[in-house]
Amino acid sequence: MSASDGIRKARRLQSDGDVDFIPAGCWGWWRDEGPSSLIALTLCPSVISSAASTMARPIRSVRLSPRLGFRDDRLAALARLTPKDDDPASWPFVDALATAVAIQLIIHAEAPSAPSTPTRLKPLGQRRLKAVLAHMDARLDQPLSLDGLAEVVGLKRSQFAAAFRLATGQSPTQYLIRRRVEVAAQLLQSGPVSISEVAFQTGFAHQSHLSRAMRRHVGLSPAALIRASDSASAGRSDETIKLALRSA
Repeated sequence: MSASDGIRKARRLQSDGDVDFIPAGCWGWWRDEGPSSLIALTLCPSVISSAASTMARPIRSVRLSPRLGFRDDRLAALARLTPKDDDPASWPFVDALATAVAIQLIIHAEAPSAPSTPTRLKPLGQRRLKAVLAHMDARLDQPLSLDGLAEVVGLKRSQFAAAFRLATGQSPTQYLIRRRVEVAAQLLQSGPVSISEVAFQTGFAHQSHLSRAMRRHVGLSPAALIRASDSASAGRSDETIKLALRSA
């Protein structure tokens, strides 16, 4: 039988390779009802911190919780590699082994332990949608991350992405690229300006980046759009250009 913080006492049949994990600061309780053997490993908190750093994880984001009787062949294999004596010559190997164990524990902590109850997703409300669209328009020339956009409306990244798609029919990234192409097209048609300057003003990495996006969404290269605009200024209809932009 065993129990720990947040885990009720339970009777279970142990098998070779079962793993119990109790984080620092938590309690654990076991009672064996027959002969058994185990390998007990104790990790210093600094080992967890070092492993998190190796994985480029902020230590404050690592949330380790008690787990009893779970299976992990990699953890079991690492435990069996532990030297049975305290020979100083083996200490570097033990340090590496401890880091490997800590990394595997962090991987377990990041994996969902059970499916969460699904919640009904709702589209982003008009007030929030207007706020995030205005934020995008005001910063088209800047890098915009999904986390930063979600923060504008006070939602988590995943919630924001789903709610935005329900409200607009596009992902935030898809909308942002289309909006940048639309503004770039307007700038190119509005007067003499270099394609590279327009690319810079609308957040594209370089002229070629803008050209690829414009061909994909408008069907014309920036240079072709400028030529079409010049022709329209000379007296021809510009309906073709407008239709192309609407269909992007």
